[in-house]
Amino acid sequence: MRTNLVWRSILAGSIIIIAFLYSIPTFLAEDSSLRKILPQKEIKLGLDLRGGVHLTIGVDVASTVKTTLSMLSGEIRNTARDEKIIILRPELTSGDIITLTLLDSASKDAFQSLLVKDFPMLEVVDERSLTSVAANKSITYSLKLSDTYKKELEQKTLDQAVKTIRNRIDQFGVAEPDIRAQEGFRIQIQLPGLQDTGRALDVIKQTAHLEFKSVDEKADPTRAIAPLGREIAMQAITLTDGTVQERPIVLYKDVLMTGEYISDARVQFNPDTREPEVLVTFNKRGATIFERITTENLQKQIAIVLDGKVHSAPVVQAVLSDHAVISGGFTDREASDLALVLRAGALPAPVEVLEQRAVGPTLGQESIDSGVRAAVFGLLGILIFMLVYYRMSGFIADIVLILNIVLLLAGLALFSSRSCKKWI
Repeated sequence: MRTNLVWRSILAGSIIIIAFLYSIPTFLAEDSSLRKILPQKEIKLGLDLRGGVHLTIGVDVASTVKTTLSMLSGEIRNTARDEKIIILRPELTSGDIITLTLLDSASKDAFQSLLVKDFPMLEVVDERSLTSVAANKSITYSLKLSDTYKKELEQKTLDQAVKTIRNRIDQFGVAEPDIRAQEGFRIQIQLPGLQDTGRALDVIKQTAHLEFKSVDEKADPTRAIAPLGREIAMQAITLTDGTVQERPIVLYKDVLMTGEYISDARVQFNPDTREPEVLVTFNKRGATIFERITTENLQKQIAIVLDGKVHSAPVVQAVLSDHAVISGGFTDREASDLALVLRAGALPAPVEVLEQRAVGPTLGQESIDSGVRAAVFGLLGILIFMLVYYRMSGFIADIVLILNIVLLLAGLALFSSRSCKKWI
């Protein structure tokens, strides 16, 4: 019996000592020497008390639908070619419709079987969209995403955007971020204690939507209107004096590959120009796709498009599989931030800041001071009343109350997020 009491006393005493050690750092000054020997945990304050940034971001899921259809149109063409089925280059028309022409009506059954087997997410718009042309025996198809697949794609895009933004913020070390999806394809973000707001917003808002597209080297980029199935984009060219100039370039609209297959991204320096560039590495599936792309476009230009802007359009000199290099007059900080967002994952769709509010810490500090004063006076009042009215029983109750508060504070500090001295 006595042995059990001793062990219980030791256990209780140990817990109380640990609780006191974890409670003290919250009340110490930033430059206190005691912080070197005490636990590094402390209670993290929320946006209402610490100040910070509140954002509401809208996700453009419609662009993801169009990008998916563009990639599917290219996959349909390649798969049909492997099956010896001849079709004209599929085109993405208004209303998110893929239009293509089957040149030989005798291949109709084989082509429809191909759609059912390899592209179950696509469906024929209606029977009127199948038009037989007797002169050349061709059939024109109009295809769209099924409603079920489209809804799943939109929800997946929103979920992926939330996950990507959370990964980016975690790499910066912001404590206790509140990131949640809302109706209408919106995301609410609260970043307590954030100081370098500008850079954080740039990283959060940067889509880092990477695409690879073929370059139409024969088209005239100075024309006001691009040829059918093409588009005019702007390419960043670094001149000999170090300045960056934008020039038009004609691209095919079909997307050869996107950045969703990136497994890693890091900064390196070009051995000739000594300028920073970003080396991206693809996963296994991405390597297979990129190898096919470089094989088909050997000695041709492939544009590397980031957020709608062409950063480079190199000529494919050899077949590549697992990596690509993004260059284009980056500063060290821009290259570092780009590698960060690509590593954390590119946003699956462009985003737009719908609401931005900065909460100042002045009001929060006033609330903290008022709360501390109220807690101290209230606690003293209770302790004195209990001691005067109940005497010894009140004294014991006062000790238990104090220990309860200490354990509560220690628990809040112990289970708080990692310290974020860099941002607070």
